[in-house]
Amino acid sequence: MDLKFGLYGASVGGVALFDELHSGVGVATGVFDIYLGDGESESPLSGEIFGPEDTIYVQITVIDQGTESLLPRFRLGGAAFALYSSDAGFAESLSEAGIASVEDALVDRIESDQDLQDLLTGPAGPQGDAGADGAQGADGAQGQDGAQGQDGAQGAQGPEGPQGVQGQQGIQGDRGEQGADGEDGPQGPQGPAGPQGPQGDRGEQGIQGIQGPPGDDGQAADVVAALCTELTGDDDCDLGDIIYQSRPRFFGAVTQQNGN
Repeated sequence: MDLKFGLYGASVGGVALFDELHSGVGVATGVFDIYLGDGESESPLSGEIFGPEDTIYVQITVIDQGTESLLPRFRLGGAAFALYSSDAGFAESLSEAGIASVEDALVDRIESDQDLQDLLTGPAGPQGDAGADGAQGADGAQGQDGAQGQDGAQGAQGPEGPQGVQGQQGIQGDRGEQGADGEDGPQGPQGPAGPQGPQGDRGEQGIQGIQGPPGDDGQAADVVAALCTELTGDDDCDLGDIIYQSRPRFFGAVTQQNGN
């Protein structure tokens, strides 16, 4: 885990007096062990910031969790020390006696003193309270995909969504074959007569028809004889004379009649 340590002169706010980054710090159940001054820093750790009247606070920032700072800051306390201790004198005496280290001397003393062994291996004390939860570790590698489960029952159909926008018109397809003619439907009722159109132009006069046979003698014959006598001045004229004599007048009368 990557941890960043900063030294401040106040419990909140302020400017860091010193900061450094420690990469790959081993953390077990929230416990870790580092030495300030051994990390990556732009300037070395100076003893001038640890004055006798100064109060120093330590701020820890977990880089693996998006630079999350652990609050509140921890107050840095001092430890008493001596320029020369009795342990150092004991170590010198061991060195003069040819004993390699204090650890070897303690092992020899414990192995030769049963009472000291019993004292050092006394009964186990009661279990202490659980410590505070440590910072969350980095996410582990993703495991392999498990086997696919069985399909669940189909859910109820949801409500119909809103109609989408109309798409663009596609290209026209090929013309299909013409279908068979259907049966003739029933004839509808006759509509009302339309208005009469304007009278057309008069046509050309036709040719004169063939003269019909003479009619029976009767009152008409007397009229014809009187008309023949009037036209010809001859009491013995016949029908042929009256037709010949009256032809111009007959045609003129016909033309005038057709003009009306």
